[in-house]
Amino acid sequence: MHFSYNSGFKFDRELAAYTEELGTPEVLRTESGDEVYTWEDGWTRFDLVRDGEESGRNHYSALTDLSRSGDALEYNWAEDLGEPATLTIDDVLSKTKVWSIVVGKSAELTQTVSSYYPDMPPDTLEMIREIVDRHYAPEALFNDVRAGMIKRDDDQNRSALNSWLFSDQQVELQVLVDEYEPDQSLEEYAAVLGESPPDAERVEPMLRFVRASHVGEFLFDIERERIRATAEILETVPGAHEAPAMPTADERTTRVEEYTMFGLVNFLWTHEPLTNEQISLLANSYESASGQWYVRVYTEALMSALATAREKTIRDLSSTL
Repeated sequence: MHFSYNSGFKFDRELAAYTEELGTPEVLRTESGDEVYTWEDGWTRFDLVRDGEESGRNHYSALTDLSRSGDALEYNWAEDLGEPATLTIDDVLSKTKVWSIVVGKSAELTQTVSSYYPDMPPDTLEMIREIVDRHYAPEALFNDVRAGMIKRDDDQNRSALNSWLFSDQQVELQVLVDEYEPDQSLEEYAAVLGESPPDAERVEPMLRFVRASHVGEFLFDIERERIRATAEILETVPGAHEAPAMPTADERTTRVEEYTMFGLVNFLWTHEPLTNEQISLLANSYESASGQWYVRVYTEALMSALATAREKTIRDLSSTL
């Protein structure tokens, strides 16, 4: 699985985040000057590659399944993959943000559990951390997402993505967004919007794009899964302690709309370089049948992977505590 970045990619920041989550990597410098940072656990290898060229336009990462004897996904550091001739699920997955989402999920969950039971015995908390780290490991979650997308694969919709998701026009728009560095923080930008809202010609296509991407539902589903995992973990721990309640149907409606509006502000901030017409093109693509399929299968696969990690965690905790 190959993920391409460009000069807008904050390499050092991402390297620090991966090192904090995965430990110290092995480092290799190639003849072309690329720096290859590698994490390996015997089953999976993750490589983060810093482009040796001064432009830094070809940063990328590669995830390799080492368990597939004779069929491991190997990558040539100098290879230019370009647009795939025959689109595969791995190509589709490479366009998602799944790796950045699954990295840090174990620490986030353990911290949430601890916040509801601050007086938890240290040995119990350490046991929970070890089990959560095992089942919420980024490699495990990623592989489960990949398996879930393969299970939900559809030749017609997958092939239709080639006409827009991998088009030169889409790539150019993504480069504009990735290379843009806002002068203001998101909070500062939101404050400015409150004083001087953008015109309807700007908001309308952006809101279409946000709703077609199902940002509100996506963020709520991740939040709900974290709440459920926290509550079920706490139920297995002896002692009196508070546990979070699952959101009601009315709360879901409210939270989804709040997340949608957050997504609107965030997209207005990150997509500032794009014209209204370009944003409309993005909205059209995501509103298409293949666009909706793309969002749905990715979301379902991610939520299924998180649910599987939760179930395995509760199983191990129940047999240990």
